[in-house]
Amino acid sequence: MSAHNNTTCYFKNNSICYFTNMDTILYLNNITLIVYGVIFSIAFPGICFAVCKLYPQVKPGQVAPVYVINLLISDLIQIFANPIWTILRVKILPCDIVRNIRFIYIFGLQVNVFFMVTISADRYIMIAHAFWYRNIQNIRTSVLVSVTGWVSVAVVIIVKLCSPDCAEGWIMSVALLLPYPLVMFCFVGTWRALSKTSLSPFEKRRVLGILALVLCVYTILFLPFEKFFIDDITNNDNNTNCNFSIYQKTCVEILSALNPLFDVVLYVVMRRDVKDILKNLFSCFRQQNRTVTTIVADASV
Repeated sequence: MSAHNNTTCYFKNNSICYFTNMDTILYLNNITLIVYGVIFSIAFPGICFAVCKLYPQVKPGQVAPVYVINLLISDLIQIFANPIWTILRVKILPCDIVRNIRFIYIFGLQVNVFFMVTISADRYIMIAHAFWYRNIQNIRTSVLVSVTGWVSVAVVIIVKLCSPDCAEGWIMSVALLLPYPLVMFCFVGTWRALSKTSLSPFEKRRVLGILALVLCVYTILFLPFEKFFIDDITNNDNNTNCNFSIYQKTCVEILSALNPLFDVVLYVVMRRDVKDILKNLFSCFRQQNRTVTTIVADASV
């Protein structure tokens, strides 16, 4: 199936809509590309730096870096696939090609969700079941969990590619929504268990901050994405409200594309020296403010 001269291949959720208003499509596409470009220019060096710093930390007794590295690799898939898909969807290409490229992004997104849940579960087990955590805290287990995650998501994507459009919405909706209660459980469970530990107040805040960040990212960036898959399930007519929903969908796409930036922040929060990093950062800001104040005062004299 190919697009006609004045139409474009555009997705409403997992289905395909054809638009005759190319100006609207191109305008929104250009805005999206600019945002993706800014995200890429910030996230790509940040992710590469984080992976280089995390890799030497992978050793027996410290398995969390393995999960964070996998999380960041899934971010790389997203920041490369998103701009390519955004460019190609306004080209005169078979829609199957555009759809398959879109699924590469979906693959990266779902792998990302898997490792966000894994990091939450890892922190919860570390606090609530410390003795058991010491027994399973080895590189072999973390690698096995990571491989299981990549393979499981790949199987889900293959099933979605082989499914009719109506089934795609169900599969994607379940795959995104199902982990959310687990993230909530890990946050609440860790919060309660922290009161019984002997960790320092700062360390307690750091652990809770990691889980709070994961929960916020999931709630703000992923749940709006979920809304469109639910809409796809309940709306059998692919073209109903299509011209209206394109604006909403553009906003949701941009929101979900911000995820790699928050994962870089997650890496910073998970560092044990995060307190020193923040202290140095605020010191730099204070020094800069003093310099500006001095310059203004000298200029006034």
